[in-house]
Amino acid sequence: MRFIYNFFFKILSYILYLPFSLIAFFIIRIISPFKIVRFGMMNSHRIGHFSIEWELFFQLNLAKKLNVYLLSFHKEISNKFLAKMITRKKIILPSKFIKLIQIFNNSFFGNKIHEFDFHSLTYDNKNKLNHFKPSLKFTNNEILQGEKVLKKFNSKKIICFISRDGKYISKKYNRNDFNNPRNTNVNDFILATKALEKKGYTIFRMGRDVAEKFRYNSENVIDYANSEISSDFLDLYLIKKCSFFISTGCGLDSIAIIFNKPIIYINYVPIGECSVFSNNFLFSYKKYYDFKKKKYLSLKEIFSRNLAYQYPKKKNLSKKNLLLKKLNLREIKDIILEMEVKIKNISIKQKKLSRLQKLFKKKFNKLILKHPPKPKIFGKLFPNVSEKFIKKNIYLLN
Repeated sequence: MRFIYNFFFKILSYILYLPFSLIAFFIIRIISPFKIVRFGMMNSHRIGHFSIEWELFFQLNLAKKLNVYLLSFHKEISNKFLAKMITRKKIILPSKFIKLIQIFNNSFFGNKIHEFDFHSLTYDNKNKLNHFKPSLKFTNNEILQGEKVLKKFNSKKIICFISRDGKYISKKYNRNDFNNPRNTNVNDFILATKALEKKGYTIFRMGRDVAEKFRYNSENVIDYANSEISSDFLDLYLIKKCSFFISTGCGLDSIAIIFNKPIIYINYVPIGECSVFSNNFLFSYKKYYDFKKKKYLSLKEIFSRNLAYQYPKKKNLSKKNLLLKKLNLREIKDIILEMEVKIKNISIKQKKLSRLQKLFKKKFNKLILKHPPKPKIFGKLFPNVSEKFIKKNIYLLN
């Protein structure tokens, strides 16, 4: 009975928007020779897409004020406070209103120039976010609200980290994502957090619907993902305030990107799909071990064996005599402490890279040209690898 009611209500709501969408569609088509009006639906259901695609859209389009845009969110919104911040920059229309315009445009008298596809903004291949002024800002009252929370903790210096574990996606999409090679056990960060704590930082473990609790807690190390203070607002405010962000590669690090924060990536995979939005990023990767040849694969071998852009499944790797190995706790600690030193130098510029880091970047660049990704991921920026990581894994340069 409830299903029938929901279905009837959905049809009725579309009927109510129908005349308004039809009129808007015809106006768009009539004025198109003089002024282009574009419409689109933002991918608000995934926070990574939502945040990055918004910021790139703003920098590429709204900042230039070239066209008129009619935008809506999807029905599902991954972070309602992020949506609130966006609505302060751009009027957001009802999703059904825009959806009907899309249907009219794709059915008859349509023109593809009018529809904006936000999926085209997944990668910053024009390097708009390397040096930019973030579009989203907190109000004075919101800053007071955020600072009131932070006063409960000892340090003004904070670091946020997230370790992807698969539970969020498993729950959200009702599928098993626990064996995803992108996952890393959150407790592999214990040594690193203890070291950062000694340096005077307060460390927040971020995330939602996480698989495990963080086994080390103190007044300076907060398992925020399992805390009562967790909220859409604080997810954003803590990242905005952090000195740098630590990630294994997941949607939430996109918030760090749009707030122009330095990021250190740990156990990143696949190696060729690293979205380099800024020179203020450092990367370290999981390693491919060929147990038949008893050696690790070089960067060249990873690309030539079509592993650079694939999300490797354990079953498929086994068929290729390969094993994907993660960094150990001490390696993670050393790489993160390297990042802590780097951020004190304001930015990680090319001239500050070591000889091995420059060699990695040069080799990576050549391999991207030889094995180009589809779609285009990279612009003029290529990953800065951690110096600690490349020194210990020099075979990558063979």
